[in-house]
Amino acid sequence: MPLTIVALLILFSLQRRGTGQIGGLFGPVMSLWFVVLGALVSSGSSASGVLVAVNPVFAVEFLWTHSARRSS
Repeated sequence: MPLTIVALLILFSLQRRGTGQIGGLFGPVMSLWFVVLGALVSSGSSASGVLVAVNPVFAVEFLWTHSARRSS
């Protein structure tokens, strides 16, 4: 969380310098972010519970079975 706050503060402080500079900074940061996410998913893929937790089918099933419309 602190790293996220620092990144946002840097982005907002650079905002006045133009979108080109922000894009030049933000592109590599986002690339690193996606590499870290990929590493976490691949390391957690041995635990099937991790992949099940991010499966959107379970979210849809939950919303369908716990809908306010269906409970009344």
